[in-house]
Amino acid sequence: KAYRAKWEGVFRGALPKQMMPYLMLRHNAVTGCRSGLREAALLGKAWGMTDAYIVNTIVQGAYYFTGLENLDFINGALDDVLGK
Repeated sequence: KAYRAKWEGVFRGALPKQMMPYLMLRHNAVTGCRSGLREAALLGKAWGMTDAYIVNTIVQGAYYFTGLENLDFINGALDDVLGK
């Protein structure tokens, strides 16, 4: 409960709710967590993030923190989530 209360408290105020999936996308792209990346993308789409914004967020995080060669897991994780 404390963990959830912390996150809910962060997004009361000036930050839009789309910041939560944005941060989740960045974190999971850097750590390489396939299931977390999928969950973040689904949440982002449900809360109004565009496919282009989701892809841009993932690529930025990987480019600056892991290198683009580590993005091969994303195609499998998000193939059916993102539009073609």
